[in-house]
Amino acid sequence: MNLILSFNEHNNNLITLDLNTSDLIKEIQNDRTFKYEDFKYFSPSSDYSFRDDVRFFICKVGKEIIGIAHIRKSPYVENQWWLSYLTIKEKSRNIGYASALSMCIFKYFQDNNLIFETSSYSDD
Repeated sequence: MNLILSFNEHNNNLITLDLNTSDLIKEIQNDRTFKYEDFKYFSPSSDYSFRDDVRFFICKVGKEIIGIAHIRKSPYVENQWWLSYLTIKEKSRNIGYASALSMCIFKYFQDNNLIFETSSYSDD
């Protein structure tokens, strides 16, 4: 587990962490307010992959997880990673947490000389 960012925002302690799947499960178990339905796209059945090519970044305020990003290594390009999704609890939206989490992810990849590519969404 790597601490990426820690700062005070609106008198809350915002923490962003880089986690493997085991560490994510521990963080979820420590958050007594955590509900899977609060996080669009996040599904334990599809995301709990204990592989080296999957990482999670979470955003916490105190002990509460308010954001989750799923990062996956490209099977096609060496050192390239994809952002599968980034989701923020509805009650914590429009405060800047998604932007803060995104910036931390981009900085992490830049600092580690990794290629980062985002996916795109289409209704088609």
